[in-house]
Amino acid sequence: MRKKLLQSLLPCFLLSVSYSQTTLPNPDFENWQNLSTTTEEPTNWNGCKTGGGFANSGPQNCFREVTNPQNGTYCLRLETKSYFGSPVTGYATTGKVFASSTNPNDYYVKSVRSDSNFNSPFTGRPDAFLGFFRNTYAGGNSGKITIILHGDYDVRNPIDANSTPYIIGTAEFTIPSSSTAAWTAFNVPITYLSTDTPSYVLIIADSGNQVGNILWVDNLSLDYSLDALDFENSNTTRIYPNPTSGNFTLDLKEKNDITISIYDILGKLIYTKTNINDTTFTSNIDLETGTYMVQIISKDKTENIKLIVK
Repeated sequence: MRKKLLQSLLPCFLLSVSYSQTTLPNPDFENWQNLSTTTEEPTNWNGCKTGGGFANSGPQNCFREVTNPQNGTYCLRLETKSYFGSPVTGYATTGKVFASSTNPNDYYVKSVRSDSNFNSPFTGRPDAFLGFFRNTYAGGNSGKITIILHGDYDVRNPIDANSTPYIIGTAEFTIPSSSTAAWTAFNVPITYLSTDTPSYVLIIADSGNQVGNILWVDNLSLDYSLDALDFENSNTTRIYPNPTSGNFTLDLKEKNDITISIYDILGKLIYTKTNINDTTFTSNIDLETGTYMVQIISKDKTENIKLIVK
């Protein structure tokens, strides 16, 4: 039987409030199930081989990658493969993959509220969706990483008319139509369509519709507004001042052996420092006006923080 991890035990990523059902399931892809089988998938995530209809009849295209993860031991690898001459897109989702035929256009993903293996309860209202990717581009549509916050309905993607009234917030990152060899950060704002509190989160990563496309994904996280955080009672890292007109300080909560990296809005790594053992870190680099992602890596978790420089 597949096991659902308790979401309240998952690491909280700043800026993410430390309450249950406001963090993403298995966001660093360190936990896997059905190892060394064709249904090997990240815990709390699902691929085509556990899908419905024709989705599970094609080749395995969701894999546990042990070579060069962005951080930790594993990352997610999705590949678009061929099945009797038709491309089969690699999927990983917190919902379930369905296909009414082997035609790539007939594939869709949805939350299945009646089965806890294929839904992810979620009640937060984050501001942005963040993470890291790299890819091999062979052509066609290059793939996407999508998050949908929705109400109490089996919402599907592509979104249909029945799902539309239940969509609360969405964000989508389109993978570049070119190969990206190095791990690159992405940061996309979530657009809200209503003031309702979500009941579920549906996350979908796919490798696109061209055979040979490969997508690696690691360390997904959420960005909440600073106003929602209680730093004194939180295990998350504090950054201040933010926004800043110059240097900033990180309160590392008595952590040690820390790696700090800074990425610009395009995901380019512009600064990194390793083996930090102090409880605070103050930057001594000049940053141009803009938005950045500050990543803090310790031995037991990774945090992604949005930094604004005025």
